[in-house]
Amino acid sequence: MKRALILTLFLIIIPLSSAISIDINKTLAPQETLITEISGIILSPIQKSDIELKRINVQVPFEYDIRRINNIYHFYAVLPENPNNYTLIINDVTTTINGSTQTIDFEKTIEVTGEKAPYYVKPGFVVTDKNFEITIISTEDFNQQIPLSSGETITLSPGENKITFDIEKFPEGLSYLGIGFYEIPVFSTKSSNGGNIIIPSSSRVRFYPVEIESVVLVGSTPSYPVRITNLEEYEIPFSLIYDDSIFKITPDINTIPPGESLEFNLEILSQTDINDRIFLAYEGGQTELPVYISYTEEESEVETPYLEEEPSNTELFYCSELGGTFCSANEICSGDLTSTLDGLSCCIGQCTADTESGRSLAWLGYLIGIILIILLVFIIIKYKKTGKIFSKK
Repeated sequence: MKRALILTLFLIIIPLSSAISIDINKTLAPQETLITEISGIILSPIQKSDIELKRINVQVPFEYDIRRINNIYHFYAVLPENPNNYTLIINDVTTTINGSTQTIDFEKTIEVTGEKAPYYVKPGFVVTDKNFEITIISTEDFNQQIPLSSGETITLSPGENKITFDIEKFPEGLSYLGIGFYEIPVFSTKSSNGGNIIIPSSSRVRFYPVEIESVVLVGSTPSYPVRITNLEEYEIPFSLIYDDSIFKITPDINTIPPGESLEFNLEILSQTDINDRIFLAYEGGQTELPVYISYTEEESEVETPYLEEEPSNTELFYCSELGGTFCSANEICSGDLTSTLDGLSCCIGQCTADTESGRSLAWLGYLIGIILIILLVFIIIKYKKTGKIFSKK
């Protein structure tokens, strides 16, 4: 019987309930891959470095990863080889309890007991637009036959087995790949038109720009105008969560009127390179603004791409929401090209084959052919002359 390994963590803000609960099997096998989701109102990002596993009070090394996709954190871990009671710890989780923001450490005891799992998988989730590889490690000393969700059966040899999967066989967005008793989330970012789809952070409240990427002069104190837009027909209260040693945000705003936009100023306090995020949390969801700042001593390298042109209203929407699509490299747009949240070249019209491009490059092929013919004639003439010289001697 399949073991249910897709587990869900719920963040609960009811006062009488624990702040975080985790629904897992009471016992798990040594070296089993734990695959789970974390959902709820999480007001600060959960980083990989926030997670640890301990036995008693000793930290235990283990293989794991975490990734946020569509407001849900996907997490997997290969459990230790030795049976014992372990404590999974997620440090510094920021949430709201009784209406106030609190930061807590979550701890959960995991009982690892019994015989080793016959095999384990890694990674425990996939986000890609290309063909991908899953490693399956067999802990048995004999071949094993295990089923795939596609209906095929594969043979596992003892030790490490690498299986490649075709991304074209997975639909856009989130689906699941069954490998034996594991169900691995696969988020395909490859769209049907040949481009990439963006993993949207929220449909209710949006940032403009969708990210800040900037190169600034050493010693300067940059600041950036940022806009948040409420796409709903009702007012939305929110909280901005950020590191106040890195950022300063003015003015202090905490509600967005229905259908309106608000602007604030983001000032950078740090003088070192920044790779961080600002979170906007509200009831039922959150969105985020990635910020990437690097410093240079060369004035010619200074740039902030999103400030170079005035945004249009279309940049508050995804291309698909406008009924558009992204044309591939060998296609042209029969309509208008516009900037959207997920790209600069959203085609509001039809993508058709670029026959002009093919014809425009034909001369290059002819030119190469002529050059090759001339080169060949030159070699033949040179060879004949050399042959005559030798024959006279």
